[in-house]
Amino acid sequence: LLCSDCENLISTWEKSFCERIFSPLHNDPKYTNPIRYEKWFLKFATSVSFRVLTYFYRINDLSHFSKQQQDLVLTASNTWRDFMLDKISNPRQFEQHFIPVGAISSYSGQTISPHLNRYFLRSIHMDMICSDSTAMVYTKMGHFILFGFIQNNQTRRWKGTKIHVNNGLIIPRSYEIPISIANYWNEKAEEAAVALNSISPKQKDLVNQSILNNPDKFIDSEIFRATQYDIYHSGKRAFKIAE
Repeated sequence: LLCSDCENLISTWEKSFCERIFSPLHNDPKYTNPIRYEKWFLKFATSVSFRVLTYFYRINDLSHFSKQQQDLVLTASNTWRDFMLDKISNPRQFEQHFIPVGAISSYSGQTISPHLNRYFLRSIHMDMICSDSTAMVYTKMGHFILFGFIQNNQTRRWKGTKIHVNNGLIIPRSYEIPISIANYWNEKAEEAAVALNSISPKQKDLVNQSILNNPDKFIDSEIFRATQYDIYHSGKRAFKIAE
């Protein structure tokens, strides 16, 4: 997908992201120290959205986008490329947003999927999302979700999520997002549960045997913690897989 020079350029942003954001948030579930980022964070996020967008574009999987949104895809891609190569100073209207996610300790309002904590804590996922007024690249990497906007006519409904150009802080705060994103998370959590349940009986036996052989390790694992939270919120529904 990329030449060696671009791979080397991106690897420096990936290293900073891994060391300063990804690892701290994953190694300590209770990590709340402020994380300061600089220009490398927006560069990294842009490179991720650029690569995911290029992948979906090449496999011709944008048919659900409107004609206007499909026209914006190439503009966004070119803008992100120029920003990464320092040809422009910012990604213009094609912003990058983020949300760090963890286990849900409490919630109010709509019902959540009984598999949502396992989706938040354990899944990796990329997608191209759109509605009548919004189109974006969606990339979930463990406890971290990136949104690369291709079209966004609802900017006022996103608060606390924008990645700034030069520097910023990741701190415990309130994030505001459209309800459609919460609905999307519920839907994808259900799909992930169905996919996991579809593994072969042989693979299930291997997983079960691994747990039996290392019960202490399993109890200390993130999947066990995520399952505990799902059971806490949903009870027996946490074990029921949708057809």
